Amino acid sequence: MGYPVTCPEIDNTQIDDSIENAIQEFTRYMYGEGLYEDYIILAVSAGTSAYSLSGVEDVVDTYLSRLDGINTLFSPTNMLMYNDWLLGNAMGGYFDNSSSNSMILTNYETAMMFLAQVNQFFGLNYVSDYHRASSTLVLTPTPKVDGSIMLKVYKKESAINLYNHILVKKLAVGLTKKVYGGMNLGKYNVTLPGGGTVNYQFIYDQGKEESELALEAIRSEGNPMPFVVG
Repeated sequence: MGYPVTCPEIDNTQIDDSIENAIQEFTRYMYGEGLYEDYIILAVSAGTSAYSLSGVEDVVDTYLSRLDGINTLFSPTNMLMYNDWLLGNAMGGYFDNSSSNSMILTNYETAMMFLAQVNQFFGLNYVSDYHRASSTLVLTPTPKVDGSIMLKVYKKESAINLYNHILVKKLAVGLTKKVYGGMNLGKYNVTLPGGGTVNYQFIYDQGKEESELALEAIRSEGNPMPFVVG
């Protein structure tokens, strides 16, 4: 902005606000750098549908969302497969005839596919809806038993790790120039000695252009948000 040759009329708190706004814009659009994938385990309680997820920007997918399963007494999966799956040698054909009593791999894969199909058709599925403004995950229907689910989420990168990113720098400088030219210098209507004037509009327009170019680069360089069906 010309410093130290010129002295910008701007306060440090305004610069700090511009940097903070640049970080917020960066993390909103820059998937992969401003946001990173992570997995969290969420404890689910019977009768509770809303859960707070601190520091989470987006929930990409929900895994293990069936809180009823083969180990839940009287669940559809338990009733259909308990005798075949859990009673050891009663799983006719699943084990080989060797002394190790180990399961044949192909039979294991077939059994797992069958178990997944039973869960799909008879298990209770939960739909997860993430409310970003309140950082709240809502499960529908409300769980009737205690359990846990695994969530694939996007978390915000710490701001201190982003200050040296070139696009964050460019965006912060552009936003600061807009404040300097538009809000600070724009309040004056000064004619300088010799007939010159304070050209605040040029500074504002320059900052506007620089911030828009930086934001466009952030949006184009960020990884697209995954599109999940199911």
